[in-house]
This record gives sequence, structure tokens and C-alpha cells, in this order.
Amino acid sequence: ATAARAGRAAGLLAALLLVELDRSIRFFVALDGLGEGEGEAQVLTFTTNVGDEAMAGPDHALVFRKDPETNEGAPYIDIRAGLEARIARAVFYDLVALGETREIDGEKIFGVWSGGVFFPFEPASEVYA
Repeated sequence: ATAARAGRAAGLLAALLLVELDRSIRFFVALDGLGEGEGEAQVLTFTTNVGDEAMAGPDHALVFRKDPETNEGAPYIDIRAGLEARIARAVFYDLVALGETREIDGEKIFGVWSGGVFFPFEPASEVYA
């Protein structure tokens, strides 16, 4: 009985770890329109393929991560309760078109505004290289 409980516990732990590792790869994300407003007043709303909506801002952060092996970057948005969705490449290109350069701590950074928050992608020197 103890071995069976230990086996079930190990299986549950493995399932939880699998869910944790796989939190950001199952969602396709679209940008609703090309955003509303400009600059600090811009609002970007995203919709996943399962119907979840999130307006990028203080409650739904946009983050940009580079794959350490390929050095390619990809944006993600926090959809709900720490669940992130990777933003589709075509939508990423739309975000780049809406982006701007801003100086942060003496460095020019490229990113986008939404909901009064500036979300940095990467140094402008890498974008315009």
C-alpha cells in the first residue's frame, strides 16, 4: 500500500511538473486590431485561440525572451494567474510596427506602450542593426 501511494504521488508530481513546464506553448495569440490610441495612451488587447482576452498593462505584462540556443526573441503575454501565452510571429511583427524607442537608464530601448506601461523588447541597437 505504501509503495502504491508513493507511485501515485510520484505520478502526480510528474504531471504537475509537466504542466508547469508546458504553460506557455499551447496558446495562439492574436492582437485585436492594431491597438487603440498612440504612445502612452495606446491599448493593446490580445485574444488566445481558446477565447481568453488580456489587455497588456499593469495586470497583464508583455515580456520578451530570447531562446538561449537560437538567440531568437519571442514575446509572451500573461493571460491569467501566471499562465503565459506566446504571441504569434505575425502578431509580433504588428507589435514591432507599433513600437518606439525610449531611453531607460541611459540606454535606448525598443518596446511598445499599452495601458500606460512601456514594455521593453530589447536594446534599440539590436533592433536597428
